[in-house]
Amino acid sequence: MDDDRTLIVDEPTKPRLGARLYALLKSRLRWKETAGDLRKTIKAREIELRDVRASRAKWRSDAGEARARVGELEKEAAQLREQLTAVKKK
Repeated sequence: MDDDRTLIVDEPTKPRLGARLYALLKSRLRWKETAGDLRKTIKAREIELRDVRASRAKWRSDAGEARARVGELEKEAAQLREQLTAVKKK
């Protein structure tokens, strides 16, 4: 065998500058796309949260009004029962 034909590689081979640049730009674009998608998701979740909070506030308000109305109707029913018992006693 001829030893002159063997290659001795002391350093690992590096890709060409153009290939490295292409990979870097491709990676950057993927990162920007992922970050943009995440920003859109965050914005959508914030809007959803705002809407849910508004809806809960409305339901709480409606429930408070309903409780007040139930209280009024119970008082009215009690008064009517008293009137009915008074009429029956006569």
